[in-house]
Amino acid sequence: MTTALPDIYGYARSQAPSSRNRKPQADPTPSPQDSPTRDSVKLGSRSASWMTDAIAIAQFTGSGFLYKEAAKSAAAQQERVPPLSDAPIVRLEDPFLIAPGWTTQPEKFDNLVGHLLKDKANGERAVYLKEGQAYSDKECSVPTEITEADKVFVAVYDSTLSPPHKTAGQLDKAVEMIKSVQGEKVDVLGYSLGAIAVRKMLDDQLEPVDQVAFLGTGHQGSRFAALANYIVRRDIKFAMKLANIDATHLPAMEWMMPVDPKNPEASPKLSALNANLDRQRSQTTDMISIGSEGFSTITKSWGGVEGGDGLVQNSSLDLAGVPTVKLPGRGNKQHGNLPSDTDAFKELMSYFHWQPQPPVA
Repeated sequence: MTTALPDIYGYARSQAPSSRNRKPQADPTPSPQDSPTRDSVKLGSRSASWMTDAIAIAQFTGSGFLYKEAAKSAAAQQERVPPLSDAPIVRLEDPFLIAPGWTTQPEKFDNLVGHLLKDKANGERAVYLKEGQAYSDKECSVPTEITEADKVFVAVYDSTLSPPHKTAGQLDKAVEMIKSVQGEKVDVLGYSLGAIAVRKMLDDQLEPVDQVAFLGTGHQGSRFAALANYIVRRDIKFAMKLANIDATHLPAMEWMMPVDPKNPEASPKLSALNANLDRQRSQTTDMISIGSEGFSTITKSWGGVEGGDGLVQNSSLDLAGVPTVKLPGRGNKQHGNLPSDTDAFKELMSYFHWQPQPPVA
């Protein structure tokens, strides 16, 4: 079974991160002596053993298979209808910043960015913000200056593998740069783990923002993270190669470990962040969580599934007191394609008060 699933998740290998960061935060990543060893790591309540290895491998490859099948559904949808071609043309109310997720390259948002730029009032380009510098290209090779006409912005991190406690400060700098030209109101879309970085920025009480939307975000963690964490720490090499993950992915994955109310230490970072939600909400005017429930997603300790987007189960979208929209159906509602889903776009349109415009002639 495993040989038929090369690169089941397609995650990026590590990049060399830059040391530049405007407001460095204390790095909560456990030191080597505090981190679980190969023999002490657990999968939920199960101790490391050959039996736990077998369970982890079976569930991990099964999860990858479900994710691949969901991606095929999205590809079939895009062959029938080009992404967002059936979405309304809109005019933005405020400057709009996209915060990418773990291993997410800027091109993930090409369909969304291109659609937003169909209304010229939203600017003629997207501006990419990386470590205190604005760029006119996704590769961040052509420096530019933010103008009053620019309304669409995409954050680019020092590394696609950087965890939220590092990217939060980078998002803070991006928001500050936009505000320096556009004024105090900035809306933010946090995609996947990028939403956790947005919440960490708010939790650190850095730059406040206006409205925040979370898209495809596991606020309660994911079974995938527990499985991947176990496999990497156990150094099960063929499974790591299968999914293109290694130890460089661990700092970010620690932010995705499943939350257990009875055992906060199972996911200390997310548990602490969730406990401070009121502080985060005080830094913004509103929040909403949007995701999918149309794809089978492994979430149970025994391998059972629930609806989700193939990676994040729908119950993990929930955040106490924050409205949640769970989109039914398949197609682009797969995790990696949510930024290109028309129904998700319409939810963002309603939430951010984007005004519909006549179709482009």
